[in-house]
Amino acid sequence: MTVRLLAMLTVFVILTAVDAVSIRSVLKSKVRSARQPTDTSIQVATSTAFKDGVKIRVTVGNKLDANEKKRDPVCNDGTQSPTSAQVDPDQGELQIIFEELDVSLCTSGLITADYCATDPLTDRPILGYIGLCPDAYMKSVETLKTLFRRAIGRILGFNKKAFAFLRDETGEPRTSRDPSTNRPNNGQDAFGIYTPSSSYLFYKTMSGATVVGRVENSYLFLALPTLVEYARKYFAYPQLEGIPLEDEGGLDVVEQYFDSRFVSHDVMTSGTDTVTGITGFTLAYMYDSGWYEISDAHEFAGTWGKGKGEDFFNKSCFEYTTVRKS
Repeated sequence: MTVRLLAMLTVFVILTAVDAVSIRSVLKSKVRSARQPTDTSIQVATSTAFKDGVKIRVTVGNKLDANEKKRDPVCNDGTQSPTSAQVDPDQGELQIIFEELDVSLCTSGLITADYCATDPLTDRPILGYIGLCPDAYMKSVETLKTLFRRAIGRILGFNKKAFAFLRDETGEPRTSRDPSTNRPNNGQDAFGIYTPSSSYLFYKTMSGATVVGRVENSYLFLALPTLVEYARKYFAYPQLEGIPLEDEGGLDVVEQYFDSRFVSHDVMTSGTDTVTGITGFTLAYMYDSGWYEISDAHEFAGTWGKGKGEDFFNKSCFEYTTVRKS
C-alpha cells in the first residue's frame, strides 16, 4: 500500500468519523475579530473540507529514512510544548502532515501522531503530524481505521499536553493563566508538559481484590463536567467522580488514553483489540475541550459496564465477578 493510498484512507477515516466534531462558533468569531486571515506557513498538497465538521488539509510527504534526526520533520519529539501559529479558519481549521516512516524510526507502536502548533488565541490544535510504520501494512483495513481515528483524536486534542489548555463553554481557560505569558501557571512536569487544574484532573488510589490479595493502583482521573455527567448516566453511578486514564505502558500511552478497564470499545482507549468506534466518552471530552461542537451522528453505543453501577466501577474484575457469582 503506497503512502498516497494510505493518505486517501486517512482522509476517508476523517470524513466518516471526525466530522462528529466542528469548531465552536464562539472561537471562530474570536479568531476573526482579533486578526485578518493570514497565509499559513505550511503549504498543503491536497485538501478536504467537511460539510459539517472540521475543515482539514492533508499534506503527503516523502518517506523518512534512518538519516532523519527526529521522528518527523515538522513536530517535536512529543516532550515539549507545541508552538503557536496563525491559520486562516476559512481555508483550513486543521492541517495534518502525513509521512511513511522507515522501520528504523519505529521504536514503539505502528503509528505516531501528535499536534505541534496551536492557535495563539484559543490554544486549539491547528497543525498535526501522522507517521505510519511499515508493519502497519500487515494489519487489516479495520485496524488501520482504528489507528487513524486514534491518531486524529490525539491531534484534535485528546492529548496529555493539551489538558492544561482546555477551555470552558464560554471559551475561558479551565486552568488559570500567568498574565505575563498567558500560559498555565501550575508549573510543568519533567517533560515540559503544563500541569492542569486539579478541579478536573487529579490522582486517586483505587483498591481491588485479586487472586493474590488486594492491590492498590493510582489513577489519573479526568473529571470534566460533560464527561462526568455522561459517565454517571452511562454507569448508573451518581457519585462517580471522573474517568481514570491508562496507568500502564510507555510514555506515549500512560495517561494519554482512557483506561480500557473502565471505558472499552472506544477509539481513545489504549488497545486496538476491542475498539469499535467513537463513544459518548470521547465526544464528551471533545465538547469539554471548549474547542468543538459535537454530533452524535457517528457515536458508537458502547455496552461495556453500562448500567452496572458502583460495584462495576470500583471493584476489580476478579472481585466484581466473584460477587456476581455468589
